[in-house]
Amino acid sequence: MIRNLYILLRSGLIRKRNHPDRLVRLWEQGLVDYVAMDVKNSPERYPETVGVPGLDLTPVRDSVAWLLEGHVEYEFRTTAVRQLHDAASFQAIGRWLQGARRYYIQNFVDRDTVLRAGLSGFEKAELEAFASLVRPFVERVEVRGV
Repeated sequence: MIRNLYILLRSGLIRKRNHPDRLVRLWEQGLVDYVAMDVKNSPERYPETVGVPGLDLTPVRDSVAWLLEGHVEYEFRTTAVRQLHDAASFQAIGRWLQGARRYYIQNFVDRDTVLRAGLSGFEKAELEAFASLVRPFVERVEVRGV
């Protein structure tokens, strides 16, 4: 799928930041044929979720918009965290990603690399309910990791 992982790592594309300009450049060079993009939360709760108050969402929005144009195969995914996501979050994500081909909700698993201590995931039924909120907007919505 990824033709040269080293180039993606060196370009800074695979990191916790969005660089739509780098993504486009690598795609134009024929180095990317699939993108899996993390959508951390709804635009309203994105800064809180990534721990950066006042975050400029322009690069994230630009990356989403470019992928929605269909230049390359892609998926969007969100890791659901009880303390950061609710029904309104997933409704807003669905509206944001309207027309997307694939969206996956992944359940949070506590690790030592998380943003902060005390976070937890959801029960499978709760994740399925969130998925049903997104389905009117996205062609294929699935739950992973449960």
